[in-house]
Amino acid sequence: MNVGDYVEDQIESVTFDRITTQTAKQVIVQKVREAERAMVVDQFREHEGEIITGVVKK
Repeated sequence: MNVGDYVEDQIESVTFDRITTQTAKQVIVQKVREAERAMVVDQFREHEGEIITGVVKK
């Protein structure tokens, strides 16, 4: 096997119940929100100690 090769493999289908899929979705959404918050914090960290103006949207 080399870089760029295409590999195809058949795997068993797994069924998840409603609660498991909801939990997985919540975890994914939470991780995305945490990453977005971290990006915003990093973006404004360089302005720490300065007075800035802005509009807060929710």
